[in-house]
Amino acid sequence: AELKNNRDNLAKKWRIITAIEQKDFDQALV
Repeated sequence: AELKNNRDNLAKKWRIITAIEQKDFDQALV
């Protein structure tokens, strides 16, 4: 259960990082 929880947290972190990078990328295109 702990391992799955870690994986979920990691996935969440990656989604946030990706969203931030995407936002920066969108602003760079403007």
